Amino acid sequence: MWVSRIFKSKQCDIEILLNATLAGGVVMGAPCDMINYPFCAMCVGFAVGLVSSFGFAVIGPFLKRKINLHDTCGVHNLHAMPGLLGGLIAAIAASKQA
Repeated sequence: MWVSRIFKSKQCDIEILLNATLAGGVVMGAPCDMINYPFCAMCVGFAVGLVSSFGFAVIGPFLKRKINLHDTCGVHNLHAMPGLLGGLIAAIAASKQA
């Protein structure tokens, strides 16, 4: 919520909050059975919330301004960046369990 206040305006943008919340479910798709501690899951959720919010508030308008790319459904911020982060976290978690 404070990311939208820092990057966009002085008010909370509900769309950024929604994307950050949904990105938490996307990121936990791959490493869900390998993360055993709630603290680790909360850290992963916090990180992906920041990444998704930053992408929605900063990277999206930058791409629209520079190359005229308009992400209408938030695919880049809601699925691409959290999916890559989830794959990376799954690889790290799998290497720690082996």
